[in-house]
Amino acid sequence: MVKLKLGSAVAVGLLLAGCLVSDKPMFDAASGSASPFVSGRYEACTVPPEADGEDCQILDIERRDDGAYGFQVDAEDRIVVRFHEFDPANYAVQFEDDDSDGFQYYWARRDGDALLLAMIWCEDFPAGMREAMLSDGLISREGDSSTCTALKPEAVVAAAKAYRDGVVASDSVLRIVPLR
Repeated sequence: MVKLKLGSAVAVGLLLAGCLVSDKPMFDAASGSASPFVSGRYEACTVPPEADGEDCQILDIERRDDGAYGFQVDAEDRIVVRFHEFDPANYAVQFEDDDSDGFQYYWARRDGDALLLAMIWCEDFPAGMREAMLSDGLISREGDSSTCTALKPEAVVAAAKAYRDGVVASDSVLRIVPLR
């Protein structure tokens, strides 16, 4: 499985096989303006820690006027992030790189002062769930690709709920906490 880190990994994340992506946004200012953060400086750490020891980075998070967030990892890496709260403390999350070339989806859960963030991996969905989402027109796949393309916001919410409910498990999450 690919490392779950912000920064250049997210920027190229749209090329990763197996994740849930879309060509157009599934969430906008009306549907993706939940506010799990206040603007400020945060530390984002991979849980469990990576073997190379480089498992944390500093992240500046800014709430924008349109309800989205700007995640600034470094001078050249800014990511636009939208949160759709589907039940208390649980979110379907949309990442867009600053070149607006596509979108990638995550599930997030509030845990005290931390936010846990897990990439949604289509290849990890149970076969029955993936087939139902395909037949209901929620996702599409090209050929035998393991990457799924979300066609409706309901696809992202259903996938995030599967993570929340333990139907799909993540072996790596990003834990984001305010710097003190």
